[in-house]
Amino acid sequence: MGQRSPPPVHAPALAASSPAVHTGFIRAIPDRADNVKPAEYLEVSILVDSGSQQAPLCSTAVAERLGASGKLASFALQAGGQPLPIYDVGWCDLGINGRSCRTSFKSAALSPFDVILGESWLKEHRGVLDYADNRLWQKDLEGNL
Repeated sequence: MGQRSPPPVHAPALAASSPAVHTGFIRAIPDRADNVKPAEYLEVSILVDSGSQQAPLCSTAVAERLGASGKLASFALQAGGQPLPIYDVGWCDLGINGRSCRTSFKSAALSPFDVILGESWLKEHRGVLDYADNRLWQKDLEGNL
C-alpha cells in the first residue's frame, strides 16, 4: 500500500458552537497491498453522538465520492417505521485535528452531516470532546492530546 500521509490540519470552522460538531477529513484505504496510492482526503462535517452505540457512519454521498459504496449490510428502522439500508464501506482514514486513525465505516442516507461518530469510536480511538474550545481530540497511547 502507498505511504500514509497525514491528514490536513486546518479546516474551515463549521458555523456551530457545539463541541459535538466538527470538520474533519476522510479517505478510503485501498483493499490491495500493491502500492496503490491512497486517495486524497475529502473534507467532511462530523457529528459526535456520545450516546450512540452505532458503528461509525458516513453518508451514502460521501461513500460514493470515496468510491466505496459497499454492500448492503443491514437495515435500521426510521422513526416512521421505514427501513433504512446500511452499507459496509470498509476501512477509511479519518483525520481529525491533524491526526489520522483507521476506522471501519458503514454508510446510510444521512443529512445534514457527512459522518456520525458514537461512543464506540470515542472509546476505541481515545476521543476527547473539549467543551471549552469546541474541539475533538484523540489521545495517543501515552495519553497526550
